[in-house]
Amino acid sequence: MYYFPDNYTQAQQKFIETVQALGTRWSLSRGVQLGESPQGEKLETQVAICHPDGGSNSLLVLSTGLHGVEAFFGSAVLLALLNQWSQRPPACRVVLLHSLNPFGYANLRRTDDRNVDLNRSFRLDKHYAGSHELYSRLNGFLNPPSAPKKFEWDFLLRAANHIRRHGFGNVQQAIASGQYDFPKGLFYGGNGPSPLQKWLEQALLEWGNGSEK
Repeated sequence: MYYFPDNYTQAQQKFIETVQALGTRWSLSRGVQLGESPQGEKLETQVAICHPDGGSNSLLVLSTGLHGVEAFFGSAVLLALLNQWSQRPPACRVVLLHSLNPFGYANLRRTDDRNVDLNRSFRLDKHYAGSHELYSRLNGFLNPPSAPKKFEWDFLLRAANHIRRHGFGNVQQAIASGQYDFPKGLFYGGNGPSPLQKWLEQALLEWGNGSEK
């Protein structure tokens, strides 16, 4: 069986149909809404929950697509698991979160509709400020105000110069560690908890109620 839908809309529909075909042991609900697709459709996370016969004090939570473009693979994994469970249902309670970042999935983006890299947004300390000391010097290079009209060798030369001056490890750390000062920049973590994080903080408490493992 082929588990890789071509786009967000196909993936969501396939996920919903597959869960519905498993019977009353499974329930479906909508999660957080996050932006629109290029066609203007409202985007949302789908939640499927399996309630095993006799109950269970164990809970398994599987999520996909925090970085939207990674949801293609994550969706396929969930569909493959559901196909297996159609033959032998899981013994524990299961929560499947299909596409945590539906905007990124539908628009082929890593970020959500506010350019927030959600992987940099989940902060337990709730401190959404600051950036690596080197990032501000790299900002103009990393985030030009307009796209180049053609490929420019100048970009490679500038990249090589930054690496020569600051070291590859420092440049890599400055870029990838996340930043909270440049809303239009790469790896922007936002200025506060994302709608997804707020929703998950409440929902996980509900799903985990009564679970020991």
